[in-house]
Amino acid sequence: MQKIVQKFVEQIHRILAIFGINEPTRHAVIRYFFNTGWMFAEKILLLAVSFFVGIYVARYLGPSQYGLFNYAISFVFLFQAFSRLGLDGIIVRNLLQFPENKNKILGTSIVLKSAASLISFSFILISILFVESDFQTKILVVIIAGCMIFSGFDTAQFWFESQVKAKYNAIVNSVSVLIASVIKVILLISNSDLILFAAVFSAEMIFKQFGYLFFYQYQNKDISTLKYDISTAKKMMKDALPLLFSSISVMLYMRIDQVMIKEMLDDRQTGLYSAAVNLSELWYFIPVIISNSIFPAIIDAREKSKKFYEKRLQQLYNLMSLISVILMFPIAIFGHEIINIIYGQSYCEAGSVLQIHILSLLFVFWGTASGKWLLAENYVTISLYRAIAGALVNIVANVFLIKYYGISGAAIATLLAYMTAGFLFDIFYKKTHISFVMKCKSLNLFGMLRKK
Repeated sequence: MQKIVQKFVEQIHRILAIFGINEPTRHAVIRYFFNTGWMFAEKILLLAVSFFVGIYVARYLGPSQYGLFNYAISFVFLFQAFSRLGLDGIIVRNLLQFPENKNKILGTSIVLKSAASLISFSFILISILFVESDFQTKILVVIIAGCMIFSGFDTAQFWFESQVKAKYNAIVNSVSVLIASVIKVILLISNSDLILFAAVFSAEMIFKQFGYLFFYQYQNKDISTLKYDISTAKKMMKDALPLLFSSISVMLYMRIDQVMIKEMLDDRQTGLYSAAVNLSELWYFIPVIISNSIFPAIIDAREKSKKFYEKRLQQLYNLMSLISVILMFPIAIFGHEIINIIYGQSYCEAGSVLQIHILSLLFVFWGTASGKWLLAENYVTISLYRAIAGALVNIVANVFLIKYYGISGAAIATLLAYMTAGFLFDIFYKKTHISFVMKCKSLNLFGMLRKK
């Protein structure tokens, strides 16, 4: 196997050399290629397993129970953004810029995120008491929220990300999903209650959190040297504060629709909507993987030259547009057929929701890429404002559109929110005009933009 990989690498070197790419650049390209390859291999495996198991879970539970399950997840995730404190991107950036401070950065991050997770868990327990729901719903929310208690431990994954060692994160994610999927199949066979599916969901998240920590210790043998530093904490929180509010806003316009549908309609409509949204959001991992994998390269390009930096950014947007359009249009055309084949006739009303919601994919891809660009430029305040704009559009639109158009109205509201945050918002700030132009160029929307 090692010889096969070595020959493959040699062939890539030869191909890149033909195009006049120098040796250091060739090594960098191959490194990022394999890092991205690990991420994609992991996600393809997870998607294949989760997809088929998820289908059977949805069919088994039916629209009403499935809607209740997804409502509980969405309710918990509304609080999840606070538990992360907006630190994820800051951790990677600081590890890249100050590798000598690794122990302080990681140790401080674990403490901060662990404290925030416990606070978030407490907020969930208090909030669910004031929500008009039955006892089963409250229990579901509490069980799923349990996965947040140890979420500070997932900080270790960002060290692997900064070192372009995605395979360790991939191993943890793959093993956890495979184990959880086997347990879910057993629950399906034994006709188990919804509560047990919620417990498996929570246990899977906890397994991942400890898994990242295990592999970090396996690689570095220095977990005992990680330490909390108050000055590092103050600096990180100052940088992350706008990103925290940005993350909260993003989570609002990603999850608030399912919460509002249950409150304004019922569990069945929530289940129908969730089925469509889960198929649409199935592809959101792609822009995240691409952006996370080449983020170190973009930062490196920024240090070399403005022209080189902008070239890489444009290439990123071009790639995002190409992939999203290829995925988006077939699903938009055959949405009803896809729903019927995958979920069955009981979910047939979700077809129109899928056809509308999938159109958000282009703006999700653009938003993910431009989010990394805003972080590289340290435009964290702008990132916050655009996330707030998206959240406000989604909430206001949901209030009116769900009332008149039901779950299809919620899908339209989501599309408007992503379009606002991922594209239109760039028009209103001079600093982000370059991002708007690059997004337009990536689709060749205007012939004049093709001119240099």
